[in-house]
Amino acid sequence: MVKRKVWFAGKLWSLSGMIVLLAVVGCQRSPTPQGGQGASADLPANFFLAAEPPAALGVRAAKSASNKELVVRGRIGGRRDPFVAGAAIFLMTDKSLPTCSDRHGDGCPTPWDSCCEPPEEVRAATATVQVLAPDGRPLPTSLRGRNGLEPGVEVVVVGTKAPDEDHSGLVISARAIYVAKP
Repeated sequence: MVKRKVWFAGKLWSLSGMIVLLAVVGCQRSPTPQGGQGASADLPANFFLAAEPPAALGVRAAKSASNKELVVRGRIGGRRDPFVAGAAIFLMTDKSLPTCSDRHGDGCPTPWDSCCEPPEEVRAATATVQVLAPDGRPLPTSLRGRNGLEPGVEVVVVGTKAPDEDHSGLVISARAIYVAKP
């Protein structure tokens, strides 16, 4: 019985310590803008391009490209919500990846997620796009709604291949984005 009480007391102290740590970390974080409709003052100057950059690769071709500097064309998508709330990150897919709206009669409310395709096919055709702050971390703001960035929209991203620490695929640190007009 004594061993059980000691074990329980140890677990209780560990749990209490984690709660205090989370509270301290949470309090030290500065608030981050969540909106996407506001001004893009936090984005680099001339981030949104007026003219389409030439010689863009598709996402699949960019994954196998050996060059570090990239110009990549794709469609914002790959999952139901391809934007990361509170961070300048989104997913884009190769234009060859069918969306659910490409299927006749499919009434999917989120066709850009390509949920009709096998998951491994979606992963093979998806890249992560991030916009970094000077400290090397993603800007703490959502890109959704900025200059027309929405799920399903076609974009051309100019940037560099970023290190892919978790081997999830292509990660592009964007310097500029062109939003294709429908």
